[in-house]
Amino acid sequence: LCAESIAAHNENEWNVAALEHAIKQTILLHKKNNGEILWPLRVALSGQKASPSPFEIAWILGKEMTLKRIQHAITLLEAGK
Repeated sequence: LCAESIAAHNENEWNVAALEHAIKQTILLHKKNNGEILWPLRVALSGQKASPSPFEIAWILGKEMTLKRIQHAITLLEAGK
């Protein structure tokens, strides 16, 4: 879910506020609670269960690295690890 909303942003929109807005809108659209999406996103981006907000991490990492880390996490989950 998050990868799609993040991928839709171009580099000009890559900031903490825009990322937070897009991801929270995705959460509302899919009727999820914040923890169902934000905690896994935080782990996928930082490798930690406690870290700065996933929006800040995504902003610092940049679009390409953020999407790579999300895809890597999805691959691990699909492999059952």
